[in-house]
Amino acid sequence: MDTYALNKLINPLTKPRLTCFLASLILFLNSFTALTKEIEQTPTWKPKSSERLVKLPSTYLKKSLQFDFSKSSLAKAIETINQKIHLKVETLQDLKKTISEAKGEVKNDLKHQNLLEKRKYIELVSQQHFLREKHIRIKKKTLKTLLIASLKTKVKCHCPRPLC
Repeated sequence: MDTYALNKLINPLTKPRLTCFLASLILFLNSFTALTKEIEQTPTWKPKSSERLVKLPSTYLKKSLQFDFSKSSLAKAIETINQKIHLKVETLQDLKKTISEAKGEVKNDLKHQNLLEKRKYIELVSQQHFLREKHIRIKKKTLKTLLIASLKTKVKCHCPRPLC
């Protein structure tokens, strides 16, 4: 068999494979682009640790950090997730009630829908956990920075008390 006949025989088989491969590659690149956009849009909180905060009493410091956090995109994202979780819980309760009243094939379909809603609920709780953990990490880092700054600005005195 000559090369021309072999190419003619193989070519119809490779075109669909090549098309499938290119389509898969495009889908992969689109999902990667979507993932990077999602990472870029991750809500943040950048507290301002200043000398003014170091001089504040601890109660004012907590209130100041809480107020600063409440204005951040991270706080808004946590609030949005909390609302979505609340709505999802209501949906699950309604589905549970409907499943108990349904019969036959409809009952099976509702059970499948219930499982899908539970999966979405778990994903929302996972996102909520991630955002809360991020909030705690940032707050811990800020408080640590403020503690170090307060220790540096403390004036040494010669009284017998250890922390003056």
